[in-house]
Amino acid sequence: MADAVIEQIKQRVDIIELLSEYLKLQKAGSNWRALCPFHNEKSPSFMISQDKQIWHCFGCDKGGDIFTFIQEMEGIDFPETLKLLAQRANVTLTQYNPTQQDKKQRLLQVVSAAQQWYAQALQQSQDGAVARNYITQRGLTDASVSAFGIGYSFDTWSRLKDFLKAQGYADSDQAEAGLLIKQDGSGSYYDRFRGRLMIPLHDINGTVVGFTARTLKTDETGGKYINSPQSMLYDKSHIVFGLFRAKQAIKKLNAALVVEGNLDAITAQQHGFPNTVATSGTAFTEQQLLQLKRFSPNLLLAFDLDTAGEQAAQRGIDLALQHNMNIKVVRWPEQYKDPDECIRADAAAFKEAIRQAMSIVDYWFMQASRDLQLTRVEHKKLFTQRILPKLVKLADHVEVAHYVQRLADLVRVDANLLHEQVAKLRGGKGNAVRVKASSQQSGNRNQQIGIKSKDRSTRLVERILGLLLVMPEQFGYAHDYLDNAFIKDADLAELYRRMLDQYNKSGQFTEVDYLVAYPEDQGLLGKLRLQIGLDFPDTEA
Repeated sequence: MADAVIEQIKQRVDIIELLSEYLKLQKAGSNWRALCPFHNEKSPSFMISQDKQIWHCFGCDKGGDIFTFIQEMEGIDFPETLKLLAQRANVTLTQYNPTQQDKKQRLLQVVSAAQQWYAQALQQSQDGAVARNYITQRGLTDASVSAFGIGYSFDTWSRLKDFLKAQGYADSDQAEAGLLIKQDGSGSYYDRFRGRLMIPLHDINGTVVGFTARTLKTDETGGKYINSPQSMLYDKSHIVFGLFRAKQAIKKLNAALVVEGNLDAITAQQHGFPNTVATSGTAFTEQQLLQLKRFSPNLLLAFDLDTAGEQAAQRGIDLALQHNMNIKVVRWPEQYKDPDECIRADAAAFKEAIRQAMSIVDYWFMQASRDLQLTRVEHKKLFTQRILPKLVKLADHVEVAHYVQRLADLVRVDANLLHEQVAKLRGGKGNAVRVKASSQQSGNRNQQIGIKSKDRSTRLVERILGLLLVMPEQFGYAHDYLDNAFIKDADLAELYRRMLDQYNKSGQFTEVDYLVAYPEDQGLLGKLRLQIGLDFPDTEA
């Protein structure tokens, strides 16, 4: 595939327009800046050049172009990124058929075919009446059912398998996509989901990668909900249910409303809360939080933190605080058991509950003081023991100091005593953070003055390889005059060896074909291109 395809996509997809869908950009002279989505920071060090269509973070040293950014943000490889941006740019990839993607694309086709079949079974089959009745009971509209692709799986052992096999999909592909289970001993396959309401799981781009299946039986011996197994397509830790529909609303409203159940999220979106997502339980993963933070650093938690799932929820909350996210707890009226029931009965009351949501720290103080009399010394001690370990999890030291003072006022002790306890709980971590920040700033200065820690020959090789990426038609000169034996840096030497190997085999070097073979080098190539753009402003990097 020619490099012209990449250039055509770059010409049609403006980097500012694309990145503004993920970040809040601020004008900075002729460039733009933002808080880096790839590491925690309070002052923007993420810079974007609209003229050159490149970006670089001087805090974590990541950088590149629109392709690199999408790979980092979406967690996908280069061929998938190329296909995604080509669709956005309305560019036809006539030669796009990398071997390594064939399997994944086929599995996606299998899952898509299954989703359509489930949806048809829900709407048209007599057996699907039980699912239709349940949907009516939950108050879901036809528009919501269609938007989320909800369906029904027949209560049989092979109906899906037989249908997909007739469509040309092998049993092994169906099993690898999580739709079938291989029977021990005989080696035969049977349908994984039977007699259940089928709720598709979408990635952030709206592609179906798996299913959550809810039982419709009162005497179900298995779990109430079962999910697709971990696979090439589906990674539970990366999926935020409903985000593919909620992401723009989260950005617009500057907050993500998080509920516990997938159907609860659908109900909320249906009733005027378009920024609602679900985590399929109360526990966040770091990957889920980073996805949400792309659109807003603010979380509104609308699930019961007093239940048996509180510990799991707290682990997720701790992660969010480590990433300097702002958390509020939504407390709906007590007569309703969950947000779903409240929203369906009185959406206005739930909206007011959101307006009055309390910060997570206020919630901690409220919970910790429950059943205590703070006039009693032993209760003061217990209250302090409950609160301090939570306060040290806050990322902002000023915020910690504020709440330590509040705690001191409540228990009527000297705040310095509590600060000493905080220091012990941190175990010296505060100093480590400051040292790390100081080192990072030093590193930033090195980047801005040309990375003086590298020797002259290594910097020269970086410029040569970067220029070859920008002007691949000159690769013949490098082939004749640049000997790999003279490259000291191991990573650059391996990169040049691979580039030479492609040139020797095909008689030319093209970046796209190289990245199809070595997608792991995308970050390095993007960095080399960026450096050329900074060093040679008139070069089309």
